[in-house]
Amino acid sequence: MPLKIAIPDMNNPKERFAKRYQFQDFIFGFANRFLGMFSPRSSALPLKHAPKRILICNIGHLGDVVISTAFLVHARTLFPLSSIDYLVGSYSKDAIQSFPGINKVHYIDHWYLSSDGRLVFRVFRYARQMIALRREFRERNFDVAIDLRAWFPNCVFLMWFFCIPSRIGWDRLGLGPLLTHAHTFEYDRRHEIEHQIDLLNGWSESSDLTGQIYMMSPHISSEAQKNVELYLKGIQSYCVLHMTGSTQTREWDLLGWVAVAKNCLENGVTPLITGVGKRAVELSDMMLRNAPGSVCMVDKLDWNEYIALISGAKYVVSIETSAGHIAAALKRPTISIYGGMADFRHWKPYGPGNFVVSAELECSPCFKKNGCLDMTCMRSIDSKNVIALISQILHS
Repeated sequence: MPLKIAIPDMNNPKERFAKRYQFQDFIFGFANRFLGMFSPRSSALPLKHAPKRILICNIGHLGDVVISTAFLVHARTLFPLSSIDYLVGSYSKDAIQSFPGINKVHYIDHWYLSSDGRLVFRVFRYARQMIALRREFRERNFDVAIDLRAWFPNCVFLMWFFCIPSRIGWDRLGLGPLLTHAHTFEYDRRHEIEHQIDLLNGWSESSDLTGQIYMMSPHISSEAQKNVELYLKGIQSYCVLHMTGSTQTREWDLLGWVAVAKNCLENGVTPLITGVGKRAVELSDMMLRNAPGSVCMVDKLDWNEYIALISGAKYVVSIETSAGHIAAALKRPTISIYGGMADFRHWKPYGPGNFVVSAELECSPCFKKNGCLDMTCMRSIDSKNVIALISQILHS
């Protein structure tokens, strides 16, 4: 039986997207015009030769880095002989170290994305790291730097500061004049992965790049696999339920999770509750009381063990967080529960076997970072829709 994607035909949100970023675009527009007076226009000419050394920049969080491995796959296909380095935040160190094919990983903690210390300390550390990287990159002699983020913050200024000859990225955040090859970002409801791969269109050879888009599977160490087997204590058939994310506005109703967990148990599948931190512990405790037979894995796994756990799961049910992207990279079926703050079509786990359950509302997606008081987009999601998808996965 073919799997069906539970995605409603939602309204066109382009106007809300433009309104959400109206002030940001206004401010960055000034920066774009100011820098344009001092910097030459970006080139419309394709890059004809394969670079020897490439720096890929993505200072996003864990899920963003996992998503970007699809770009890495295509870059490797297009330039098999090139040396590829990666620049990320240290907060995403675990994710990038799990993937092969990277010559060297460099780290910089952007003051806006890092949560380590007060603002003044974060800004000082960022400046210090930036200066140290400039010295290091002079020795690396990169031919090309590619920044994958069309979102604030990105690495466009850094690539210019590092004096890398060819700089490719998005002109959306007012730094387009610092790029040698600027791409215009247009919100069109395509996936983030598809937008990132557009950046490879700057090479004349890119028209020959064919094949399915997919994320790279992370490496699973034998040690992590053994540790997970010890944690499982003989459990053979299990699923992963990931209930918490970076903000509580992304969380689904506890009663819905309980209904899902009970259904899993009825089908002989043990629900493993994963997550980190105090909030994850609280929700896990409530789940164990209401769905006896579930197993708590909160705060027990490191990143490599978490990957190993997901690799053996029958399926993963998660809110909007990196768990879904990891499952997609490992080609495990995943059901993602998305609210209406962001456009799930742009950020959902990518590839076949990955499904989204989201409410169909006129106001969704609203692009509000913290949602609204009602949060109907999360509260109206029925557990029956999630359970129906689980049934399809189990019987496919």
